[in-house]
Amino acid sequence: MSTTQARRNLFSVPFYNECIHVIVTKEARQVHEWILSICSIHIDFPKNLLIGLDTEWLPNLNPGENHPIAILQLSIGNHY
Repeated sequence: MSTTQARRNLFSVPFYNECIHVIVTKEARQVHEWILSICSIHIDFPKNLLIGLDTEWLPNLNPGENHPIAILQLSIGNHY
């Protein structure tokens, strides 16, 4: 994915008095790079780092169905 394409997938979402930065991607490489960047930013205070994970997929309505994960949501925050 080019830098221009990656920029189109970055969003700032206002939430009360905070701004949540969001990236939307289908690329595992971008997820990996994001995790590495977060770890390097918080290297001095790893005990204060909170990481949230959520996954969603289509329900398995019939026996034997096995749908792959459709959405992976990762979030970070600080624990003071």
